[in-house]
Amino acid sequence: MTNNRVILLWAIIVLGVLLPDTASSQGIYKDASMNEKHKMARKNVQDAGFEHAINKYSDLLKQEDNETVRAEYAYALALAQCYDGAIMNLDKVYVSGKADKTTLFYTAQVLKLMEYEILSEVFWTIEVSSPPSWISSKYVAFVDKYKHRASINTDNLGIALHRANMLVAQKQYIQAIVLYQELTEIYPYEYLPYIGFSALWESLGYKDLAIEYLQQGLVVMDNEKTKCDPDGVYERHLTSLKSENMTSNSAFDHNVLKNLGESTQSSSNDKEKQFHRRKYMYIGMTAINKSLSFEARYGIYTSDRSSFAVGLGYQSFGDAKSLTATASLYADILGLGLQGQVYDGSFDGGFGISVGGSLPKKPVRHSLDYRVGLYYYMIKAKDLRVNVSIGYTYYF
Repeated sequence: MTNNRVILLWAIIVLGVLLPDTASSQGIYKDASMNEKHKMARKNVQDAGFEHAINKYSDLLKQEDNETVRAEYAYALALAQCYDGAIMNLDKVYVSGKADKTTLFYTAQVLKLMEYEILSEVFWTIEVSSPPSWISSKYVAFVDKYKHRASINTDNLGIALHRANMLVAQKQYIQAIVLYQELTEIYPYEYLPYIGFSALWESLGYKDLAIEYLQQGLVVMDNEKTKCDPDGVYERHLTSLKSENMTSNSAFDHNVLKNLGESTQSSSNDKEKQFHRRKYMYIGMTAINKSLSFEARYGIYTSDRSSFAVGLGYQSFGDAKSLTATASLYADILGLGLQGQVYDGSFDGGFGISVGGSLPKKPVRHSLDYRVGLYYYMIKAKDLRVNVSIGYTYYF
């Protein structure tokens, strides 16, 4: 009897070692199944099978709410031009406090697909070391092929502004940013969208953008200031903003991305990323003394407030025609430039200074520009020439 008990005990021990635990093996199989579906979802995105990818990501999120899967889900939705769903899911990641640098990448890509290039660059001010490897060879081409501007607002201005304010109160920042941007484009001559957008950027810690939009709101308000802001509250707040010592223009690292820590703080290594990298193309007409010139200019921003540009112009001096080349450096409203001119087979050149501005101001996709300059030609003509120009600039 004793021997039988010993044999039975050994049998139980051996079977316990050899047979897998039911609960743990189910967990293994579940994880393996999720990992396999995740790989398939990514493969669908790579192959432009966005609807199949969306279905797989949706199934994965029903099993487990994972921030990486949700951010990729938002990206797949945007590629399929389901922008409302894309930005809503991005907000869920940010609100969860689990967003990371990869979330910034997908946010930037979603905004690029919506053709909000400047907004997209805001999310690259926090350094993203590299795109995820699984999409690194595809994402640039995807933007070119699948980008599409679409409206997320179907309400009138009053209801839309209320909705934007509610989104901010609920910390649905991505939806609020897109809605405010859209409202400033749909209603460019209404000051409230600019004021609201400025308040949003200020609450997120982006001082420069808060100042830009508040200034634009005051420009649009213009003659209605005595009615809309009789006590000068907005003007005083603008002065206060300019004087505040806000050292960071990347508030998503401070206010939303809770787990990035010191790796996303501003440093001397990423100062060049503190401004919105962009280029621009200007086309306009210039009155030079008694002649008229057509000019095209290409420029690139060297900082948030300065840019360098080169241009070509075609002038008419009565019966004589001339070709002018320029190289200019602009800092805020001030410009310094060199000009060279070929006419009647001879060359002349000079330098000058100009002042001007833009309506509306940066950061937007386009603006109407005006400038007055004084140039001294010193090689041959040895005379002063007054330039008055007006034209259109497109930012990209």
